Amino acid sequence: MSVAQTPASPRIAATPELVGLILGYACIALGGLAAAVTGPLQWRLGSWLAAYLVLVGGLAQLVVSAQRRILRTPPTGAAATWLRVLGWPVGNAFVVLGSLTSLPVLTDIGGVVLVAVAVLALVNTRRAGAPVLAWLVRLFYLALVISVPIGLVLATLRAA
Repeated sequence: MSVAQTPASPRIAATPELVGLILGYACIALGGLAAAVTGPLQWRLGSWLAAYLVLVGGLAQLVVSAQRRILRTPPTGAAATWLRVLGWPVGNAFVVLGSLTSLPVLTDIGGVVLVAVAVLALVNTRRAGAPVLAWLVRLFYLALVISVPIGLVLATLRAA
């Protein structure tokens, strides 16, 4: 069989949902690694980092990424979906970097991005085909929108 006759290998499309799920599970794994080294290294921010990566970086990323499937909503535009899926880890990167370097301005930038993404995701729940799940997801996003500013104040106080 010549090269021209070789059957094409199957390709996995890099959809926003797939990329987001990979990023979410990667954050959960990184959070586990951070938890594993916190005690032996006596790292003061290690437990915060582990919890943050697992819950905010990982779990929330999974919800943001799988929202359309969970709620059975019609597809949104590709740009809005990519913005939600990639905006979340970008915001988290700023929060983590700002917290670990005691630069509250970076943490604040990340927090603003996270609130914007959570509000965008919240708005996209309005056409949900699963009403009970939609209210749970809305409560989840509302908790994020409320807790992020609280976390920003705490990070600023810790850095001072």
